[in-house]
Amino acid sequence: MRTSSQLQDTSGPTVIAGLAEIADNYDGYIVDLWGVVHNGEHLFDAVLPCLRELKDQGKTVVFLSNAPRSSGVIVDQLSAFGLPRDLYADVITSGDATLEYLRRHDARTYHHIGCPEKDGSLLIGIGMNPASHISQADIIIASNFDNNRPTLDEYADDLEAALSRSIPMICANPDLMVYRGEVKVLCAATLAQEYEKRGGTVLYFGKPHSPVYNYLLHKYQAENWLAIGDALATDIEGANKAGLDSLLVLSGIHQNDERSHDGHEAKPKYVADKFTWL
Repeated sequence: MRTSSQLQDTSGPTVIAGLAEIADNYDGYIVDLWGVVHNGEHLFDAVLPCLRELKDQGKTVVFLSNAPRSSGVIVDQLSAFGLPRDLYADVITSGDATLEYLRRHDARTYHHIGCPEKDGSLLIGIGMNPASHISQADIIIASNFDNNRPTLDEYADDLEAALSRSIPMICANPDLMVYRGEVKVLCAATLAQEYEKRGGTVLYFGKPHSPVYNYLLHKYQAENWLAIGDALATDIEGANKAGLDSLLVLSGIHQNDERSHDGHEAKPKYVADKFTWL
């Protein structure tokens, strides 16, 4: 893993060891989950002491995740990882935003691309019938790569069939990839971007798109917010668009980048190796 000290230059973000160095500047923290708090298998070591310190100082912590499932499912997952509910104010997910949209949609049929055993909460109460083949659907709901089809090439025929009928795709997870443990796993946005390249129409929910930030900032009031994430394309770009300061941590998808803040329009204010207090 590249360390934050290797990313310091005179024009780049400020390198910090932990939140203790800047905590006095912020009252609220918008914190990503996967790659910051956990790796899909367990919490990172420094997370609980950091969250306890933020709580002791009266800070507001809201987890903002591109997880394509309801926030209740994520709360249960965090509890299973050993993260107490009293250490954060709320969880807001792209799945919540997607579900709200789908429940208002007038489509009669949908085709789901994802993992029903993990993302089933995304389909509850949407008032549509599942289509067994993508060409028979009114809309496509993309939440993840199917466990049985983990590579992009395996979806080529489906995407062409959908394009032939101009079926719109709803992307419930704008992340391109994550690390599950030490393994790189593709996410729904990789599929959605390929569909767009082929001429398809995609509607995205979650970071870096503005509605999810508008909702959070309206619901929770803080004088100054710091957005913390592991992805330039979602966490940092979203914070930039929302006018928020941001911290890029190198424990997630940029963990192997030599200079992960170079060559990207999204710029963090700070960089740290991980989400930690000291």
